Amino acid sequence: MRNDALDLRTHLRRLHRLGLYTIPGWGGGKLLPGTDPRALSLNPPSLREVLEADYSDGLIILAGTENPHGGYLVAIDVDHGPEIWPSMPKGFLYDELGTQNTKRHIFVRTTDRLEGVLNLVAYGTGELVAEIKGLNLSLRSWPTMPPDKPRGYQPASWTVEWNLLAGPELTARQLADGMADFLSRSLGESIWVKDLDRPKTPATGIVASGDLAAAVEHELDRRNVRLRRPGGTGWQLGFCPFHDNTKTPAFSVNLTQGWICFSTCGRGSIFNLARRLGISTPEVSRPRLRRRAHPSEHEPVAVSWRVRF
Repeated sequence: MRNDALDLRTHLRRLHRLGLYTIPGWGGGKLLPGTDPRALSLNPPSLREVLEADYSDGLIILAGTENPHGGYLVAIDVDHGPEIWPSMPKGFLYDELGTQNTKRHIFVRTTDRLEGVLNLVAYGTGELVAEIKGLNLSLRSWPTMPPDKPRGYQPASWTVEWNLLAGPELTARQLADGMADFLSRSLGESIWVKDLDRPKTPATGIVASGDLAAAVEHELDRRNVRLRRPGGTGWQLGFCPFHDNTKTPAFSVNLTQGWICFSTCGRGSIFNLARRLGISTPEVSRPRLRRRAHPSEHEPVAVSWRVRF
């Protein structure tokens, strides 16, 4: 952990004004025992609490918080990306260099509150390329020094003042799709969003019943879609039932969660797949997003640094 109290306090104030809320960690950025990131994201610490906290063993930024300038915060943890980023996503607030040249942390506002995480993975190998984190999660940040990673993190760029005047434009899913497209072109390989990899809670988690999963499996088998399971994740690979192709398996399905076609047929939940296969599905009610009940009391932030791109 770098120890420069004056610079750290300035950094904390800037983060707080941008709507990035910090909490202390331990062991190089791990959550303190008993920490409930969801509760803290729904009721983030005040500036006084932020400045009084002890960050000597790690600093963590909460994801999924409501941003005082509009929208909600997502934290993007890039494990394998380009060394040079020509631009930043819409809704960009702050980014920092990671512990290696290919790693980066990016904090962005979206129009909706992401619940859990969207994983960006390499097609074929399943290698994790980036995580887009929302409510229930967090991301360690400068000046944290993870064990065995002496390089640590380094602030890179901040948004400019006038960008805060406009609200966010992208949903979390649109952001994920855009990131997948950018990383695919930058890395020269196919990157896709591993959909529905989110913690299931009584308020928002929807998992297909065993009867529906069995009905989908039976219909796929009736259509001669032979599935093989590449690993223990529940996702199976086979030929797509919606287009003619007997050379390259392009269809991946989890019989309780969702499906994706890596060609042109799309993706969706297991309920969506059942409907496309002609199977009747139960109606499911979706929760509404929590709306801000009162105007933000935060003062506008005057940001002096410009985005480098």
